[in-house]
Amino acid sequence: MVVLLGFTLLAAPHIKLAHYGAVRPNWGQALTLWIVSFVGLEITASFQGEMRQQATNAPRALLLAPLLAAGLGAAIVAVSVGVGRI
Repeated sequence: MVVLLGFTLLAAPHIKLAHYGAVRPNWGQALTLWIVSFVGLEITASFQGEMRQQATNAPRALLLAPLLAAGLGAAIVAVSVGVGRI
């Protein structure tokens, strides 16, 4: 994650706002991403039996993992759409 964040920060100065425009949504890909995200949460929840201090660590893991993944993913997508071709 640190490497991806580093590359994102290196490319951030090259963002051009002209590359952001309206596109037709692809609901098939969006649904696939939603299903994969749900499966990831289910896998995280299934490991609760192996955690120490379940009462504090399980809710923290279920909350922080999607937030970190969404934040990093949004940063990467924003930079990759904004930069386009260098």
